[in-house]
Amino acid sequence: MTNSVIQMPGVKLAGHFVAQVYNIYTKKTSKEYIADNRILNGFFNTWFAGTANAANYFSHCALDSSAASVTPTDTTITQVGPARAAYTQEEPVVFTAPNQHRTGIQYVFAMVTAPVAVNSLAIFSASSGGLLVARANLPATLNLIIGDILTVKHYVTATIDLSDRTGVLVLGTPPENYPYTMRWINPEGPFEATFNHGTPWNLNTGAFGGIVQPHFGYNDRFFIRQDQTLPTNPQSDSGAVPSTAGDVSMSTANGNNPSRTSLPYVMDSFYRDVEYVFPYNIGNAPLGIGNLVFGMVDSTNGISAGFLINFASLRVPKDNTKEFRITLRFAWGV
Repeated sequence: MTNSVIQMPGVKLAGHFVAQVYNIYTKKTSKEYIADNRILNGFFNTWFAGTANAANYFSHCALDSSAASVTPTDTTITQVGPARAAYTQEEPVVFTAPNQHRTGIQYVFAMVTAPVAVNSLAIFSASSGGLLVARANLPATLNLIIGDILTVKHYVTATIDLSDRTGVLVLGTPPENYPYTMRWINPEGPFEATFNHGTPWNLNTGAFGGIVQPHFGYNDRFFIRQDQTLPTNPQSDSGAVPSTAGDVSMSTANGNNPSRTSLPYVMDSFYRDVEYVFPYNIGNAPLGIGNLVFGMVDSTNGISAGFLINFASLRVPKDNTKEFRITLRFAWGV
């Protein structure tokens, strides 16, 4: 069968800084400075294209004298004041809505030894040089004086799109249309504190440990269900759809998973395509595919989250005379 691309639900990122100044001589704490920040193109392009642990990308905070407006393509700043501060503590994941969570990292700068004017804050991937991943303009110039100690908290909020996605797979020769509806499975699971890894959008440095591109560090798991029911509130992977004799459960462990290939990343596209191939001897179901259940799995906790791809009107035929190819597109902000 020919290949088709399914667009997975997107994830939007937003962030803000909270800066607070304490002076060791006056023993006073100044007011807080709050500023929304932008996660920059450099972060997404480097992470999606590379194989580095993303935890390193948010490791240091820097002070910027420039008041120039932030743009997605920013790569440099005019650094002033104390050296970049490494993060000193990490805040737990906090749910702000069923489809939204927030994480935070704190940075504490060395004491100011000479007056300095700060107009922007920035996050880098290293103590010097490195990748500029986020930047924000302060609402007013922050004038630091001798004896000031600046503490910055960088919060990132991830909002996942819980709406159904609909489309049509075009398969076979001659081509035939297979309408589908894609729906989330257990979307809150990745953000629970009990998970060591979670999903690519759990912006917690501990969670980042198992998330390495280009395939998100997961052992994907598939279930083929012949039943064409679309569950109204699926909360588990294999149990989300009624079982029928001839259904197929696939996993890396038992050697019957489809092959997986991460396709080359296109700069500034902010998505990664992952192609799965079900060969002639894998995924065969007598009645065809009524639901294709995709689970993102980590090695510690089992199923984290996933999706149902439901073919309610017409099952996709799959037997030992057919190879089935499908590409899942993992995106940010789409």
